Amino acid sequence: MSKIWLPLVRRYSTQPSSPVVGILGSGPAAFYTAHRLFRNDPSIKIDMYEATPVPFGLVRYGVAPDHPEVKQVEHKFTEIANNNQFRFLGNIHVGKDLPLSTLSQHYDALVYAYGAPSDKLLNIPGEHLRGVYSARQVVGWYNSDPRHQNVGLSLSRLKDLVVIGQGNVSLDIARIMLSKPEQLSPTDINPLFLQQLCESTLQRLHIVGRRDLSSVSFTIKELRELFSLSSATFLAPEYTSSLQFLSEEALSTFDRARKRLIKLIQSKIQAAQQNPPTSPSQKNPSNFWGLEFGLTPVEILGRNGQVEKVRFQKTETVRNDTTSSSDFVEIPAQAVVRSIGYKSVPIPGMQELGIPFDMTRGVILNDDGHIGPGMYASGWVKNGPVGVIASTMMDSFSTADKLYKDWLAREPFLKGTKAGWDGIRPIVKTPVVTWKDWEAIKNHEIENGLQHESVSEKFRTWDDALRVLHK
Repeated sequence: MSKIWLPLVRRYSTQPSSPVVGILGSGPAAFYTAHRLFRNDPSIKIDMYEATPVPFGLVRYGVAPDHPEVKQVEHKFTEIANNNQFRFLGNIHVGKDLPLSTLSQHYDALVYAYGAPSDKLLNIPGEHLRGVYSARQVVGWYNSDPRHQNVGLSLSRLKDLVVIGQGNVSLDIARIMLSKPEQLSPTDINPLFLQQLCESTLQRLHIVGRRDLSSVSFTIKELRELFSLSSATFLAPEYTSSLQFLSEEALSTFDRARKRLIKLIQSKIQAAQQNPPTSPSQKNPSNFWGLEFGLTPVEILGRNGQVEKVRFQKTETVRNDTTSSSDFVEIPAQAVVRSIGYKSVPIPGMQELGIPFDMTRGVILNDDGHIGPGMYASGWVKNGPVGVIASTMMDSFSTADKLYKDWLAREPFLKGTKAGWDGIRPIVKTPVVTWKDWEAIKNHEIENGLQHESVSEKFRTWDDALRVLHK
């Protein structure tokens, strides 16, 4: 490793001036890292590179449209961006539009905070069938992400939907799919999705997990929101064979938050078992949803290339030497959403710079955010796609503190020109979006939303966003 880094680094023998830092990514990890660096030293210069024309990452394209309170962090990020020492450089795909090696030549330090732009796969037969989607695709569709506007999911032809995975994203998808259109219309939801929601024929939605009910990954707030929907009725598990409720003694081994969550799930299931709802009729279809536990997906089955059902094996039998037909269940589905987590991928050029990337875990190998001289990681690319915005904030602060501590200790950093964006500008050929440009895009989106009596209508293509800037 040292032989790779040596030509790229310098060590200060005197007290260094403030560093020039490049941050790759513009989501929460990137902005919180910038915030902490400015708190440590207001004279630091920061250039933030974003592959798309717009900032905020999953805050913009991942947070559900009916959760505007979560998006309030954008106001804090805007304060950071208005710092005179900060530059936002959107629509620059590092590794494609700009070689990573070139970027490293003009900064004292680079912070990789670009999140997890890929998805984990089930790796089972049938995953390629039409009607199988990643959570990112579906969430991106209803959040107007230009990368996911040709999903091909027709809600008017949908009766049964299976969501594989039991995290908050799964509950978000279920809640949006089961909500009344009029409840969502004032939000910044994609109006084209909303139109489809008005025509939806969805009747049953199953949220399926591999483990038991005590191991779900979602939180109680999101679950309560789903239970409170007036437009959908909760069903007791239909396909879970070994449903076991935890006793008070067993519950005492969990922390308070987990205990409350498990008790809520158990009480709702018991209520649904005692008062089963009437079956939906063809004439007056109703929305039903349920949680299924202890089922591992083994195959997605279809006909003529289109998904028809999902085959699950009871998780408790997966490691058995022999199995029988009773160990398997099949759940009907005209659409399947794979919601088992996001995954980071390396940026082209990392290997040449000696940046160690663990392809299995989907993270850059690091020590408390430190990768190598002048190289740092923050957020999901540092730890994997875990935690909420608050935990990402604390993690980003840790990386920023590590960087600044190393700087003050005169540890080796990149042998950069310290020119930052000014040294790179001449070689970038793509239209660059500044923070002022982003604000113009945002204002157009707000104006477009007013026409539909919504808070905003996002551009659904990058070309449309750039067109308002005449770029």
